[in-house]
Amino acid sequence: MTMFAVGGWVPTGDAPGVELVVTLPGPPQATTANAKAKSPAILLTWCSFPAHAALYRADPHGVRTAPGTHGLRVLLRPVMSDWNKGIIDEFHAKGGKGVTGFGDRLLLLTVRGAKSGQPRTVPLAYHRDGDRYVVAGSKGGAPTHPAWYHNLVKHREATIEVGTERIEVRATPIAKGPERDRLYEAHATVMPGFRGYVKKTSRVIPVVVLEWV
Repeated sequence: MTMFAVGGWVPTGDAPGVELVVTLPGPPQATTANAKAKSPAILLTWCSFPAHAALYRADPHGVRTAPGTHGLRVLLRPVMSDWNKGIIDEFHAKGGKGVTGFGDRLLLLTVRGAKSGQPRTVPLAYHRDGDRYVVAGSKGGAPTHPAWYHNLVKHREATIEVGTERIEVRATPIAKGPERDRLYEAHATVMPGFRGYVKKTSRVIPVVVLEWV
């Protein structure tokens, strides 16, 4: 999945399909113009808000454009599975090293779905805390926790792939408290983009500790 921002984009490994409104420094060439990106599932729509109206678009991330500014509405249909597949394929092709947007800090988590019970694999950024692996349920700063977090809350036993290793782990979700704060700060120290996610949401972003079993 790709989250767009002024002047660039940030790949996120746990954001679902969402609609975003991003403030632009100036108006587009046309007030309304549609253009399809390379992925046919992504539709970009330029939109402009009048200076006299205090209008903004409340999207799932709580992003809004101020009166008199111009915005880019980004409608991201459910392309998560396609994005995941590309990252997972690259992970396997490279032995988990040097993955685009993640470098060597990516693992693959496989856990049963909370509702379906079927195995689900997602790529997640991680850091190490001793022998433990730590991931964060940022969901790109969305107001709700990612699906994989709910899956781990219900099914604590999971499998991760790190490099070329497959490791059976037990998950310990930590929703709040001093230990959560310490681990999230360590996560953001290694990957500063996670500090930005905190500013986009009112929820406390949980962390999950994955330990060998």
